[in-house]
Amino acid sequence: MTPAAANLPQGWEELKAPRPSFAALYRLECCGQHNLLATVRSGVGTLRLTVAAPPAGVVADAWLTADDGWFTRNQGRCVTPISARGVPLADGRWLPLDVEAVNVALSGGVAEAAEADPAAPGWLVLDVPGLSLTRWRVVGSPPLVVSVEVGKKGQAAFLQASLAEHHGRVPGRIAITAEGERASLVLVEWRSAAEPEPPAWLSATQCSEVP
Repeated sequence: MTPAAANLPQGWEELKAPRPSFAALYRLECCGQHNLLATVRSGVGTLRLTVAAPPAGVVADAWLTADDGWFTRNQGRCVTPISARGVPLADGRWLPLDVEAVNVALSGGVAEAAEADPAAPGWLVLDVPGLSLTRWRVVGSPPLVVSVEVGKKGQAAFLQASLAEHHGRVPGRIAITAEGERASLVLVEWRSAAEPEPPAWLSATQCSEVP
């Protein structure tokens, strides 16, 4: 065991275990909007996110894979490709998304390639050169992920998340700060589920406007 690994809770390696597909419902506050409901359907390399604003109904629906993604805010009358920035919201704001990062964070796990961070006791790190550097803070017995940071090596993290009120290892409350925006997710329901199917609206024509 390396000195860095010795500073991690016993059994932290279990957080690398494969994550089953799941469906989850959250109360969401993001980017100046309140009283939203977010449904997440997660699979291996896939993510479906639907945001509703009662009583208006669905206001955003997104489908993402590891390679690309699509988004509709008019019930599939037309679709828009999602840029690397994430899902566009109102007033020119964005909800940053990355399929693997979201799946791991909502499941309360860590990436399979994560290793003890020798520079920070209690933290794990995964550096993908040229792309991203992700860190997880792990505490407790059984071990739980309580913080996640995403950025690039040598730069400040552009996304920080605090995880609390865990159910097992699944966080019941997630507070996110990213690109100057704040978001809060409060878990309402979580269950194992089949892999999400691509939505029918993917076959719609592309919207003319740019989000």
